[in-house]
Amino acid sequence: MERIVRRLHELSRELLGSTAPYTMRSAISLADSLLALGRPREALALSRGALNGAEATKDDPLRSLALFFLAQCELELGDVAQARQHLEAALSLTAASSILHSDVLHLLMNAAAAAGDEAAMRSFHQRAVERLEIGPDPVGYRQSMLL
Repeated sequence: MERIVRRLHELSRELLGSTAPYTMRSAISLADSLLALGRPREALALSRGALNGAEATKDDPLRSLALFFLAQCELELGDVAQARQHLEAALSLTAASSILHSDVLHLLMNAAAAAGDEAAMRSFHQRAVERLEIGPDPVGYRQSMLL
């Protein structure tokens, strides 16, 4: 699967250019694949590149997604403090109705737990539970992340 996603990213860069939103999203997809394969350092570099591109183009939804993946990499590498900063930034950019908002809250709970910050973990959990009442959740995605 990694080879397919990598090739997709290469083609996107060649055909659309490195700053095209689709190219940055393909970098994030590749970072996700690399994380799943246990290669967080490679994923970190791709996530940083996507974040730089999103910041240059002022694409906040893409910026929040890149921050989320960057934080996942940082958590895998043990940089909990930096991950929490990036997750807080992602949360501030993510629409409350977005599934990504739930994912960021969930990862913030994990980061707080990794830091031994029980109060923050409980706070993020409470915020996530409150979100269960925001908007439709037809497949129970948000609920399954919390319960």
